[in-house]
Amino acid sequence: MRSVTEVDEIIAIMSRYCHSIDDRRFDDLAALMTDDVRFEMGEDVTDTRDSFIKYVLANIWPAGRHVCYNPEIEIAGDRATSVSDWLFLDGQLNIVSAGRYTDDFARVNDRWRLAVRRITTFGSA
Repeated sequence: MRSVTEVDEIIAIMSRYCHSIDDRRFDDLAALMTDDVRFEMGEDVTDTRDSFIKYVLANIWPAGRHVCYNPEIEIAGDRATSVSDWLFLDGQLNIVSAGRYTDDFARVNDRWRLAVRRITTFGSA
């Protein structure tokens, strides 16, 4: 049986983020983040978990699926960084947009949490 590594834990957070946001399970989404999580989405910036969830609820998009891939993860003590690419697929699984996540993670009470997410969009497909 394979043991779970810190990299596995961080990849699981990245996957749970996609599942939670797509399934509109916002309590589960919030549980993945630090209290002072910062999201940078172009001109839009939030600097707490509550403000991010409020932003998502106010700007909800049509149903679809996020796909996160190609993660590069570096861990240094209780901090980690990741760069990964993403696609957003509409309800018919057509690629609507693509971009990159540049993330910071923090270990809080022995659990990894998303601390910063910078979202870059490459444009429409």
